[in-house]
Parts: sequence; C-alpha cells; structure tokens
Amino acid sequence: MKKVKLSVVLALALSVSLIGTGAQADTHTATITATATLGTPAVGTRTLSTIPAVALVTSGSTASSSFTVSVVEVAAAGINGWFVTANSGDFAKTDLPAGASIAASNFVYSRTSGSETATPAGTLSGTINPGSSGPLDGNGQTLFSVSEDPNSFTGYSGTYTSLGTVTLTPPAGTTVGIYTATVTITLVA
Repeated sequence: MKKVKLSVVLALALSVSLIGTGAQADTHTATITATATLGTPAVGTRTLSTIPAVALVTSGSTASSSFTVSVVEVAAAGINGWFVTANSGDFAKTDLPAGASIAASNFVYSRTSGSETATPAGTLSGTINPGSSGPLDGNGQTLFSVSEDPNSFTGYSGTYTSLGTVTLTPPAGTTVGIYTATVTITLVA
C-alpha cells in the first residue's frame, strides 16, 4: 500500500517591535506543515493470492506439476513497479529411512510462454513482463513483473497471473521415497 504525497514545510517569521521600552525587538518563528495531495492516491492493496501446495507427479525419472501464481490488486496505486519471485530449499526425505536429500538446483521452473495475463482486461497497473525459467535454488527466479506506470494515480483492481511448470530431476542413485521442500513465493512491491 503506497500513498503519493507531496509535503512542503514552510517557515513563517513574525517580527514584533517593542516601542518605548528601550528593549530590543523580539523575533518569533513558527513552523507549519503544508500538504499537497496530487490526484487521488490509491490506498488499496496488492497481495499474493492463495497458492496451493504443489504435488509433483512422477513420470520416468522426473516429477513435475503445473505452477500458477497470481497477484490480486484492490484499488492499488500503479505508480511503482513490482515483481514476484520463487525460491526453494533443498528437498528432504520425509519417510523412513530419512536422511536423504535432493538439492534445490534440481528443482526447475519453466514458464509457459505468453501465459502472463491480467483480468479483467484494461486493469493493469503497468506492463506485465514475463519472468525467466531456471532452478529455484539460491536467488530463485523472477516469475513475472509489472513495470511502473509513472503517469497514474489511479487505483487499479485486477488479478495478474503467470503459469508455468516445476520439475524435480533427482540425481542418479537417489533413494526412493517421499521428499519435501519449502518453496517461498515473494511479492516485492
């Protein structure tokens, strides 16, 4: 939630001369704050929608699933750009015998070309930009972003969605079992 606000501080000086007492003139200073609001700044919200858990389905030597991430804006200002990232920790074996793991570098996000959408049409607070495909380890991947709209104080409402696939490719010799990782989705606004 961002407000666009221009604040100006003015100093107001008042001089009072004392006549007939022989004393020096006193000067008094008052400081006031003047606030100018440009346009009607939106005070809405921009949040990640509920993202379901990913259940990877095994096919041959890999396990994969569709991966959809959405951001919902409700009367949010379109002035500043924003982006969504995903980052995964390593996969840990959760059944017995425990102890095995699969590095997050083996967990890859692949964006679906042209899948970035804004609904309803015309509500976008800037230009929607595709993210990148690659491992979700380390710094993760940018799933998608919306560029700034420097000429707008309008409050936007809509849902912005990116579709992709996540695939886990375990290294040869990985112990059979159930593996779990925590994937962190971050909206940076």
